[in-house]
Amino acid sequence: MQRSGLLDVQGENILKRVQAAERADFSATAVLAFVGDSGVGKSKLLTAVLSEPNILPTSGLHACTSFPIEIRQIEGGKKGYRVETEFLQQSELESEMRAVIHDVGGADSNVSLNKPSTTDAQKVALAKIEALFPGISNFADIPQRVDELYKSHQDLESGTYNLETNSRVEVVEYMRSLVPFTAREEEEETTLWPLVKVVKLYLDSEALKTGAILVDLPGLRDSNAARTAVTRQYMTQANEIVVVTRLTRAVTDETTGELSREGYIKRLKHDGRRHLTIVCTCSDHFEPSDAAEDFKDDKEFRKKYHSLNNEIEARYLSLDSERPKHQNIVKEEILVLETSLQNLCIEARDKYAVESISKTYSKLLSEDTSIRCFVTSSKHYLGHFSPRKRLGIMNIDQTQIPMLRDYCASAPLEQKSALAAQFVQSIWDIQALARLFASNDSTGMSETGRQKAKTEMNKAFMALSDSLNNESLVFATNIQNQVQLFLDSLSPVIIKGEKDCLQLHETLVKENRFQAVKSAYLHHGESSTGKLKNLNEQFISPLGTEVDTLWEAFITKTEDHLKAWNLQVLQLLEEFEVAWQSKDPQRIL
Repeated sequence: MQRSGLLDVQGENILKRVQAAERADFSATAVLAFVGDSGVGKSKLLTAVLSEPNILPTSGLHACTSFPIEIRQIEGGKKGYRVETEFLQQSELESEMRAVIHDVGGADSNVSLNKPSTTDAQKVALAKIEALFPGISNFADIPQRVDELYKSHQDLESGTYNLETNSRVEVVEYMRSLVPFTAREEEEETTLWPLVKVVKLYLDSEALKTGAILVDLPGLRDSNAARTAVTRQYMTQANEIVVVTRLTRAVTDETTGELSREGYIKRLKHDGRRHLTIVCTCSDHFEPSDAAEDFKDDKEFRKKYHSLNNEIEARYLSLDSERPKHQNIVKEEILVLETSLQNLCIEARDKYAVESISKTYSKLLSEDTSIRCFVTSSKHYLGHFSPRKRLGIMNIDQTQIPMLRDYCASAPLEQKSALAAQFVQSIWDIQALARLFASNDSTGMSETGRQKAKTEMNKAFMALSDSLNNESLVFATNIQNQVQLFLDSLSPVIIKGEKDCLQLHETLVKENRFQAVKSAYLHHGESSTGKLKNLNEQFISPLGTEVDTLWEAFITKTEDHLKAWNLQVLQLLEEFEVAWQSKDPQRIL
């Protein structure tokens, strides 16, 4: 039909859509853009999600001197690190320097750089100039110094610098070298942090293995247009926007005000976002006394709070009158009650924060905006992996870092599912268009020929539809079997894990005083005593290793089934395309 020229514009369009469907790609990634004001703990949050303490720089002079940091899974299951740094082109820096000169010196380019700065913009501008051109004293010298700077640095001429290493320390030191100075210093050597456009960091992390790409974004008020453009591009292309804010600010207008000043709210509205994720940081600063005041209008909470608090106070009052041996028992009872009180307050805080934040942001964006909220503590989460783990920290689940990590990892899987659904829908759309085309009398075919072509077209599409349904059924069955296999494999692992835990408990009791073991249990597995250190890790680690192995095998097999389904569907489309192109209309005229 194509060779005979009977496809016309409509038919050619259908053919193009078939060919486009053949190129369908289900190996999706998902970009999660983390935004927020400086100082809210964004970088520390990401290091916790990645389980890579200190891997990201944690301070800066000002939000407008920062740059986007894109974090991806390193290829091929490698264990090392790769850092790709992209610098501003010379023309981009020259444009920024003109703006900087105006910020500091106004219209007079001959003014001295020793002139005191009075505004934030002037302070930032001077910090950039001092970093790039140590010892410079006059604005008029800047154009020449820019030219000399690019000629003397090979990385700037090429526009990029790549670091590949197995040393975590080396990566940490390099990333810190990109952090702007926090105070005015007399530097003798040029530092290049003002020239960084974007940094791409590749490492191995559970949060990234499914295809998630995490991006730590600066504000939108950068004096450099190129860097601002990169930030805007990330926000536009991001599958998910994650707003990071301190818990104490999240339920007030303070955070939304900061986001508005940074340009985020305007950007979110412009992009038509209908779902948003809010992450509250620094929840470890929340004390039970705060909850007593914040939730005093909640009768059920107030009743439970005062009941537990009164019991704790009564136990403390009875301590002095107890015999020394019995005092330890009372102290343990106090610890249990205080833990219960803390858990009660955390549950109330999380519930209130989610409700309040959802209401605030839905009103700010639109009523149909879906809001998801996490109340996290990076400090307490990372504390579980510190050699000097302190007592009284939240348990790992209460920090909500594992939940946030799972959310990041699930985003690409949701994206793949959405792509598959769109693909199937596109096939039905093509089928409807082809049937309409076969009914069109503009092809010059006789009524009999047209009916025959329509019949053959319907027959071909029904065969395609049946084949697609069969392949989809096979795919769904394979996935169900994989899920069942995973669950079946999990049961003996859990049973074995229970036995291992009981055996470990018996060993601990034999090798330590029972009272010390009991105390460690009451402190959520935390103790400073020899073999009682890191009890949670001792109990969970063997089980976790086996579950990780099963999970990795499940994900690999699922990906294999998806690829096989994709291959079969594309093969069916290719066969249909051949039939579509080779039909000889002369035989049915």
